[in-house]
Amino acid sequence: MELKREKYEVGVIVGRFQSHELHSAHIDLIRSVIDRHPRTAILLGLSPVKTTWNNPLDLESRKGMILEKFPEAS
Repeated sequence: MELKREKYEVGVIVGRFQSHELHSAHIDLIRSVIDRHPRTAILLGLSPVKTTWNNPLDLESRKGMILEKFPEAS
């Protein structure tokens, strides 16, 4: 099967990123989208409940974690 690669203006990542640090799969995913597109949008999922066992991190914590590693994603 041949993968069709087209160049789009904006690459979009949708995720929760509910881990205390980005792991290698997160980093590879974000880097691959940034490298392929002139602009990248990272949409962080948000739980209606502030924090839970499954969703321990708030929006600002996750945003900061991503921007620390990928400041160009701001």
